[in-house]
Amino acid sequence: MKGLLDIQQDIRNIEANINDLCMDLRNAYADIDALRNAGQKSDVDYEEIEALAKQLPFGKHPIDSLEDGRACQLYLELLLNIIRIDEDSSINLNRLVFAQWLVVQSRIDMDLEALYTDSLGFEYPMILELEGLLTPKYKENFMVDALVMSNFSGTANKEILSYVVDICAAFGMEHEQMSILSAIAKVILEQSIAVSDNIDFDDFMRKLGGFRHYIPSSVISEANRKLRRVVVEVKDADIRSYKWKIKQGEKVRKGDVLFVYNSRGGYSYRNSENEIKAPRNGTIYTFRDNNTNYGVISHQADDKDSIKAWVKENRR
Repeated sequence: MKGLLDIQQDIRNIEANINDLCMDLRNAYADIDALRNAGQKSDVDYEEIEALAKQLPFGKHPIDSLEDGRACQLYLELLLNIIRIDEDSSINLNRLVFAQWLVVQSRIDMDLEALYTDSLGFEYPMILELEGLLTPKYKENFMVDALVMSNFSGTANKEILSYVVDICAAFGMEHEQMSILSAIAKVILEQSIAVSDNIDFDDFMRKLGGFRHYIPSSVISEANRKLRRVVVEVKDADIRSYKWKIKQGEKVRKGDVLFVYNSRGGYSYRNSENEIKAPRNGTIYTFRDNNTNYGVISHQADDKDSIKAWVKENRR
């Protein structure tokens, strides 16, 4: 397991991604904002929060299957601790609505008010206790929920980011894993796909499928299209010879040589060999069409025929 300082160093590399997380879900937010502007009450109106939580357009959360009552309680209270860290009451109202939705999804017999009150007694050993109770998959679910709650209706402050870092350390999260989870949180909050080339797209799409309770099928389909990139497009008329250095459907990493060729220049041949390298990680799909060699980097669950049709459509 990595030490805290190692995780803190890693997390600095992805804080830009976390800080860039934006909010959509505008229909739900409009009602939440109306509540906030109407009263500016000092006391929390839990009945109104419960009503607003029913409007969040999400599906069945995996916490529904978390049968360990103590694990479920710690899961929710450690998320609610984010609210304690941030003094911005207007943002915390929106976070409480999200937390109420999670409480309803869970099997716990405590209500939001009781959980929130109990969370005020937070101590660091609670993080270590939860780490011992959750499976790796539930740890990833928790981290995504923490990133979503942290950035719900605003950007997480430094204290919240430090808290998230502490949990990353306790959970043994690696840099690449957190990069993917932060990208998934960004998709959830924006309800659209905008992913950096620096993450592994195969791992991203595989993990993204585990968060369908937050992400509609239309966004998943959008991901299939947006994660494709044509990296090789070489016409027969422009080359003397060529050779693929990878196999169809092979997983490639940034910098791998994909395709080598000798160019055809004017009335003479040039013997110098040119290389085309992978600009990012992913799965390579190769095919020929219209006297041209194509190579497209996408993800493992994509389909070659669909990719070929997509290339033809974009060529028009």
